Amino acid sequence: MAELGIGSALEVRFYKPLVDKDEEKIQNLLSLARKIYFVIGTAVFLIGSSITYFVPYLVNENTFDPNYIRLAFFINVCGIAFSYF
Repeated sequence: MAELGIGSALEVRFYKPLVDKDEEKIQNLLSLARKIYFVIGTAVFLIGSSITYFVPYLVNENTFDPNYIRLAFFINVCGIAFSYF
């Protein structure tokens, strides 16, 4: 969801350079994709980390320790964020 279709857009942009075997254009697009995914991953990590404290308050009829809920949420945020790196 955080990607917002950037991967699909990059796939379309890669088609012509791959057909033409334009290695410089391919390298530029890969560099751009790397930077975009780094920014997205960083944003997901920072936003997710900042709302980790409030997550237990969003769960109705909570029977678990709030720290356990925070830890589980933070682990999920890390897994999602680090998949962009």
